Amino acid sequence: MEPKNNLEEIMIRYIQGELTVIEAAEIKERIKNSKEDFMMYVSLQEALYLMKKGRDIQKTERDTLLNLVTKTEKINHIQLIVRFLKDQIIISSSDQEELNYQGIMAEFAYRGSKPGPVSISREFDGVIITFIFTPSIDKKSVFLSLNLDPDSEMSAILSINHSKAETIKSTLKSKSFETPIPSPSDVEVEFIKNKKSLFSVGIKFHTEV
Repeated sequence: MEPKNNLEEIMIRYIQGELTVIEAAEIKERIKNSKEDFMMYVSLQEALYLMKKGRDIQKTERDTLLNLVTKTEKINHIQLIVRFLKDQIIISSSDQEELNYQGIMAEFAYRGSKPGPVSISREFDGVIITFIFTPSIDKKSVFLSLNLDPDSEMSAILSINHSKAETIKSTLKSKSFETPIPSPSDVEVEFIKNKKSLFSVGIKFHTEV
């Protein structure tokens, strides 16, 4: 396997279009087949994009996000990166069809404004699930709530940094987790019905204070 530091440099060259056709094809294939490589690719894309916008991302900050990446082979699993910056919110997802930069960037027009709730919707087995992220006032944590359309009954288990934190036993009765999610953190929400795991969503949070 390519050492992480070498792969990071190669991926930066891939993003900047500096690889040969054969080299680029190999990296593109790696990104398609590895969630870990995809997450590194998206993180580097975001960092380079913001640098072009005039905000320099320090290597230590970029490494902090990359260190949150954990490879997973779970079936029916998607990964999200949610970054709350001082005046922007950037969201990237591993289920995008194209490898081009497709982060959703919300900018705040007024100086001193703060990020509000952010929602991301995905369809699983005919149910559209909307994840609603609300940053705390001090921006040190995020609260997560769910919306299901059509409304369906299932259980939702919230894990933070690989430890089970809270369970919603029935999404018909409650759709909000009370546990604050610290930032940065590695989060997973697993949905269960009739004692069977249906799907899960991995979320990497990063907040810039």
